[in-house]
Amino acid sequence: MTSLLSGGVKEGDVSAHLALLSETLKSLLGETNELPTETAMKLDVDAPSSETLLTKLTNIILKSFCQNLMDASRKNPPQSQGNWASLFVKMLYGHRQLLQSLLTRLWNLLCHQGSSLSAGHVLGLSAFVVHLHESQAVAPLVDLGSLSPRLCPFAEAVSGSLLCNTEETMTFCLRFCIAAVSYGLCRCASSSVEDIQAYVPKGLFRKVQNLTFD
Repeated sequence: MTSLLSGGVKEGDVSAHLALLSETLKSLLGETNELPTETAMKLDVDAPSSETLLTKLTNIILKSFCQNLMDASRKNPPQSQGNWASLFVKMLYGHRQLLQSLLTRLWNLLCHQGSSLSAGHVLGLSAFVVHLHESQAVAPLVDLGSLSPRLCPFAEAVSGSLLCNTEETMTFCLRFCIAAVSYGLCRCASSSVEDIQAYVPKGLFRKVQNLTFD
């Protein structure tokens, strides 16, 4: 993907590359589509980490997404980067087991390890969450078990779980939310409230308001 983006983004080329990547993931994971697509996705956020193939793929995908976004952003602003990031995230919906692992890892990074993330990771992960929100009409709701009483979209689960009880956690929360809101506003080509809400997670926007104006 990095070499593809460095040469200019053509949506047909990106789609073909992602189709190949999807087939590779199916082969590596031996997927059988055992998780029904209409069911909510249980995130076992308290489970200890393990060095399985799935965990390694999860970390590689998140790291690669962040790196690709940084590389693309050095050349063009978000609104001029094409749809590669959106298509990438949507491709992951076809891999339920991997998506479950990705969302669990992402939730833990943002809600428990935020202060240790670099600026590049904050930018990349915030963009990832924005694209999850953008495509939430086809995304599974997530189930956080005892941490949340109801099923909700992933961006909403994150915004409700980000801590602001210390200077360190408050600083990260503000950095992440500003990055997500800024990226979402750049990606939105319209000034209508409805279109902006499709790109900017409401909960993250409210976090910015509360932390900057209260």
